[in-house]
Amino acid sequence: MKKLIVIAAVLLAVTTTSFAQTVNATASATVLGVTTLTKNADLDFGSILSTFTSGNVVMDASSAAAISSYGVSTAAGTAAKYTITGTDVNPKLTWPASVVLNGSGAAVSGAPMTLTLNCRMAAGSTNLVIGAPIVLAAGGTAVVYLGGSLAVNANQKAGPYASASFPVTVNY
Repeated sequence: MKKLIVIAAVLLAVTTTSFAQTVNATASATVLGVTTLTKNADLDFGSILSTFTSGNVVMDASSAAAISSYGVSTAAGTAAKYTITGTDVNPKLTWPASVVLNGSGAAVSGAPMTLTLNCRMAAGSTNLVIGAPIVLAAGGTAVVYLGGSLAVNANQKAGPYASASFPVTVNY
Protein backbone atom coordinates (compact mmCIF):
# COMPACT_ATOMS: atom_id res chain seq x y z
CA MET A 1 0.00 0.00 0.00
CA LYS A 2 2.85 2.25 0.80
CA LYS A 3 4.35 1.61 -2.61
CA LEU A 4 1.06 2.49 -4.24
CA ILE A 5 0.91 5.88 -2.49
CA VAL A 6 4.53 6.66 -3.42
CA ILE A 7 3.87 5.71 -7.05
CA ALA A 8 0.72 7.89 -7.13
CA ALA A 9 2.62 10.86 -5.69
CA VAL A 10 5.43 10.46 -8.23
CA LEU A 11 2.93 10.22 -11.10
CA LEU A 12 1.12 13.37 -9.95
CA ALA A 13 4.38 15.28 -9.68
CA VAL A 14 5.51 14.15 -13.10
CA THR A 15 2.17 14.72 -14.84
CA THR A 16 1.40 18.13 -13.28
CA THR A 17 2.13 20.70 -15.92
CA SER A 18 2.30 24.39 -15.17
CA PHE A 19 1.58 27.11 -17.71
CA ALA A 20 2.78 30.73 -17.70
CA GLN A 21 2.63 33.69 -19.98
CA THR A 22 4.70 36.86 -19.70
CA VAL A 23 3.88 40.26 -21.18
CA ASN A 24 5.92 43.40 -20.92
CA ALA A 25 4.61 46.71 -19.62
CA THR A 26 5.92 50.25 -19.95
CA ALA A 27 5.67 53.31 -17.77
CA SER A 28 5.29 56.88 -19.02
CA ALA A 29 4.88 60.40 -17.69
CA THR A 30 4.35 63.84 -19.12
CA VAL A 31 6.11 66.63 -17.30
CA LEU A 32 4.47 70.02 -17.70
CA GLY A 33 6.39 73.23 -17.38
CA VAL A 34 5.62 75.69 -14.64
CA THR A 35 2.58 77.89 -15.19
CA THR A 36 3.32 81.47 -14.19
CA LEU A 37 1.14 84.42 -13.30
CA THR A 38 2.64 87.85 -13.91
CA LYS A 39 1.04 91.07 -12.68
CA ASN A 40 1.28 93.72 -15.38
CA ALA A 41 -0.80 96.43 -13.65
CA ASP A 42 -2.63 97.04 -10.37
CA LEU A 43 -6.31 97.93 -10.16
CA ASP A 44 -6.63 101.70 -9.79
CA PHE A 45 -9.91 103.59 -9.70
CA GLY A 46 -8.12 106.89 -10.19
CA SER A 47 -9.60 110.07 -8.69
CA ILE A 48 -13.14 109.87 -7.36
CA LEU A 49 -15.25 112.91 -6.59
CA SER A 50 -17.08 112.59 -3.29
CA THR A 51 -20.70 113.76 -3.35
CA PHE A 52 -23.60 113.89 -0.93
CA THR A 53 -25.01 110.72 -2.50
CA SER A 54 -23.57 107.24 -2.15
CA GLY A 55 -22.91 105.28 -5.31
CA ASN A 56 -20.68 102.86 -7.15
CA VAL A 57 -17.75 103.37 -9.42
CA VAL A 58 -17.37 100.38 -11.74
CA MET A 59 -14.05 99.62 -13.36
CA ASP A 60 -14.72 97.41 -16.38
CA ALA A 61 -12.46 94.40 -15.99
CA SER A 62 -11.55 94.37 -19.66
CA SER A 63 -10.63 98.01 -20.15
CA ALA A 64 -9.68 101.20 -18.38
CA ALA A 65 -13.22 102.52 -18.54
CA ALA A 66 -14.68 103.61 -15.24
CA ILE A 67 -18.44 104.01 -15.10
CA SER A 68 -19.96 106.12 -12.36
CA SER A 69 -23.43 106.09 -10.91
CA TYR A 70 -25.36 108.01 -8.27
CA GLY A 71 -23.39 111.20 -8.73
CA VAL A 72 -19.97 109.63 -8.14
CA SER A 73 -17.45 110.30 -10.89
CA THR A 74 -13.90 109.25 -11.64
CA ALA A 75 -10.93 110.03 -13.86
CA ALA A 76 -7.83 108.14 -15.03
CA GLY A 77 -8.24 104.60 -13.69
CA THR A 78 -7.03 101.23 -14.94
CA ALA A 79 -8.10 97.64 -14.53
CA ALA A 80 -5.55 95.22 -13.10
CA LYS A 81 -3.86 93.13 -15.79
CA TYR A 82 -2.30 89.67 -15.45
CA THR A 83 -0.58 87.36 -17.92
CA ILE A 84 -0.77 83.59 -17.48
CA THR A 85 1.96 81.61 -19.26
CA GLY A 86 2.43 77.86 -19.27
CA THR A 87 1.82 74.49 -20.82
CA ASP A 88 -1.23 73.46 -18.78
CA VAL A 89 -4.17 73.91 -21.12
CA ASN A 90 -6.69 74.70 -18.36
CA PRO A 91 -5.19 76.53 -15.40
CA LYS A 92 -7.63 77.92 -12.86
CA LEU A 93 -7.51 81.50 -11.58
CA THR A 94 -8.75 82.49 -8.13
CA TRP A 95 -9.18 85.85 -6.43
CA PRO A 96 -11.23 87.11 -3.48
CA ALA A 97 -14.85 88.04 -4.17
CA SER A 98 -14.37 91.36 -2.41
CA VAL A 99 -11.82 93.47 -0.55
CA VAL A 100 -12.04 96.54 1.66
CA LEU A 101 -10.23 99.78 0.89
CA ASN A 102 -9.28 101.71 4.01
CA GLY A 103 -8.20 105.30 4.20
CA SER A 104 -4.68 106.04 5.28
CA GLY A 105 -4.16 108.76 7.83
CA ALA A 106 -6.33 110.22 10.59
CA ALA A 107 -8.40 112.33 8.20
CA VAL A 108 -9.91 109.29 6.44
CA SER A 109 -9.86 106.61 9.12
CA GLY A 110 -13.16 104.85 9.78
CA ALA A 111 -14.50 105.42 6.25
CA PRO A 112 -13.82 102.12 4.41
CA MET A 113 -15.14 101.31 0.93
CA THR A 114 -15.98 97.79 -0.27
CA LEU A 115 -14.76 96.62 -3.67
CA THR A 116 -16.55 93.68 -5.29
CA LEU A 117 -14.11 92.13 -7.79
CA ASN A 118 -14.70 90.58 -11.21
CA CYS A 119 -12.42 89.21 -13.89
CA ARG A 120 -12.55 89.00 -17.71
CA MET A 121 -10.26 87.87 -20.49
CA ALA A 122 -11.11 90.50 -23.12
CA ALA A 123 -13.43 93.35 -23.97
CA GLY A 124 -16.95 92.11 -24.52
CA SER A 125 -16.32 88.74 -22.88
CA THR A 126 -18.35 87.49 -19.95
CA ASN A 127 -17.03 87.59 -16.42
CA LEU A 128 -14.92 84.63 -15.39
CA VAL A 129 -16.02 82.46 -12.50
CA ILE A 130 -13.60 82.20 -9.58
CA GLY A 131 -11.71 78.90 -9.94
CA ALA A 132 -13.08 78.02 -13.39
CA PRO A 133 -10.62 76.76 -16.03
CA ILE A 134 -9.06 79.29 -18.39
CA VAL A 135 -8.16 78.16 -21.90
CA LEU A 136 -4.69 79.31 -22.91
CA ALA A 137 -4.03 80.45 -26.46
CA ALA A 138 -1.96 78.30 -28.81
CA GLY A 139 1.24 79.97 -27.59
CA GLY A 140 0.44 79.01 -23.99
CA THR A 141 -0.65 82.44 -22.77
CA ALA A 142 -3.79 84.24 -21.62
CA VAL A 143 -4.30 87.82 -20.50
CA VAL A 144 -6.90 88.49 -17.81
CA TYR A 145 -8.16 91.74 -16.34
CA LEU A 146 -9.45 92.33 -12.82
CA GLY A 147 -11.95 95.10 -12.19
CA GLY A 148 -14.96 95.60 -10.01
CA SER A 149 -17.52 97.80 -8.37
CA LEU A 150 -16.35 100.16 -5.63
CA ALA A 151 -19.08 101.25 -3.19
CA VAL A 152 -18.44 104.90 -2.34
CA ASN A 153 -20.21 106.31 0.71
CA ALA A 154 -22.10 109.59 0.70
CA ASN A 155 -19.70 112.39 1.64
CA GLN A 156 -16.74 109.99 1.48
CA LYS A 157 -13.81 111.59 3.30
CA ALA A 158 -11.11 112.94 0.98
CA GLY A 159 -7.76 111.18 1.00
CA PRO A 160 -5.92 108.10 -0.25
CA TYR A 161 -7.56 104.67 0.10
CA ALA A 162 -6.03 101.25 -0.51
CA SER A 163 -6.71 97.61 0.19
CA ALA A 164 -4.31 95.29 1.88
CA SER A 165 -2.57 92.99 -0.57
CA PHE A 166 -4.90 90.29 -1.81
CA PRO A 167 -4.06 87.03 -3.56
CA VAL A 168 -4.64 86.37 -7.24
CA THR A 169 -3.59 82.76 -7.77
CA VAL A 170 -3.19 80.47 -10.76
CA ASN A 171 -3.66 76.77 -9.99
CA TYR A 172 -2.48 74.15 -12.45
